[in-house]
Amino acid sequence: PDLVTIAPRITIHHRDYLMAAAECGAHGFMEKPMAVDMIEADEMIAAIDARNLRWSIAFNFRTAPLVRHVRRMIIEEGIIGTLIEMRGRGKEDHRAGAEDLVVLGTHTFDMMRYFAGDPEWCMAHISMDGKPATRSDIRQATEALGPILGDAVQASYGFPGGVTGYFSSVKNPVRNSGRWGLDFFGSKGAVLLRMESNGVPNALWLDDPSWSGLRDVAWKPLPDAPDTAYPNSSPVRYRPIIGDLLDAIREERRPEVSLQDGAASLEMIMAVYAAHLAGGRIP
Repeated sequence: PDLVTIAPRITIHHRDYLMAAAECGAHGFMEKPMAVDMIEADEMIAAIDARNLRWSIAFNFRTAPLVRHVRRMIIEEGIIGTLIEMRGRGKEDHRAGAEDLVVLGTHTFDMMRYFAGDPEWCMAHISMDGKPATRSDIRQATEALGPILGDAVQASYGFPGGVTGYFSSVKNPVRNSGRWGLDFFGSKGAVLLRMESNGVPNALWLDDPSWSGLRDVAWKPLPDAPDTAYPNSSPVRYRPIIGDLLDAIREERRPEVSLQDGAASLEMIMAVYAAHLAGGRIP
């Protein structure tokens, strides 16, 4: 084959699928999360680099029209002033904690990088049943994603320019409360970028430096935002990534949403475990 799609979200086999595709010289596209750990991720990157292959990963939220508009308004237009921090959460459903970190965090971290660049450090705390998690608490995820740790995750990241990113997923009585997304706070206001229950992004803007919305200022739609009725269908959601992948093959360049981005997001996930077990901040 010239092109291969690795479709299952069975992370424990992603390395084997990718290595087989690389062996026959195929370019391709794969589901996230990328791999079980960074050893596998490095092997996968080395395999496609050795054969000069182009591979993309299913970070479809980054290519959604509304997400691109939010980035343009925040980074280029400065609608919230200087970006100070980003706050992300998972769905906090039955997978709350570490599994949420792997399955939904991979999207959140990719978008953090999309807005703020590569993180420089990570600090984290993981708990299990209200107590600090230890290696004896390591278990397998409910899906075939590899080992996970903890039912409550609190992590922070340092980005260039002093921007701080936060991620949290905590087991709680209210399942999937609608907090899943990535919110942005700046010197002049805030933007909430949330993923609806059907997987479609939605955004609201607060033109208030207090971030509270209590000064007779209401949350409102972003100016000139594209239609938020973004179809939740695979052909529409993945068309921008696949189109760019085909262009990248012709132009012999890295795809805009690449397997290397998948590895960078996975590294942010693994940094949470490493920071917690190390008891401090790690690079």
